[in-house]
Amino acid sequence: MPREVKWSIVTLVILLALSCMAIAGEPVKAYRNLVFGESRRETDRKIVADKALQGNSYTCFATLAGNRYGLECGFDQDRLFLIKFTANFTFTDRIYSASQFDKTLMEVETLRSIIETQYGPPHGVEDVSLLSAKDGKVAFRYYWEVDSVKAIMIGIAARQFKYWVEMSICHIPIMAEISARLAQQESTAVMDSAGDF
Repeated sequence: MPREVKWSIVTLVILLALSCMAIAGEPVKAYRNLVFGESRRETDRKIVADKALQGNSYTCFATLAGNRYGLECGFDQDRLFLIKFTANFTFTDRIYSASQFDKTLMEVETLRSIIETQYGPPHGVEDVSLLSAKDGKVAFRYYWEVDSVKAIMIGIAARQFKYWVEMSICHIPIMAEISARLAQQESTAVMDSAGDF
């Protein structure tokens, strides 16, 4: 077995062991009463029971500091690993043109204030301008890492010269597991194709 493949497998095993240890620990709060690692069914049940949320794990709305956001849930192997708040949802009036980019930045600052009140100053800050917002991507301005299990990122998304705010909250161990799995799949695909030459 080639040396690179062996190291890939060792890295994957270590990452999986770390993620299993973290998952086996205390439940990690995602948002309100939602907990990372729970099934879609349990997440749906909690969303429907929470009067402050409207919808289910497929389509949901939440209000933060007086602004309504679409709330999207991400699952991997039927485990909640991602909560994303977006101002880009049906009937929103908070998708801005380039001439209103400052409104997008002000909304980012409002979300920063919310998270900073709970977790303190961000662990990472990037300068975000009109030029850093690329089509189909999110330019993250603020980043927090909470106890090595939860990451919170706030930024500006762009599509066809329209801009809006997005905030993602993810479970670091499950994200590491997903990344390791994808890296292993890519490594296997490369090795399979390399044999063709």
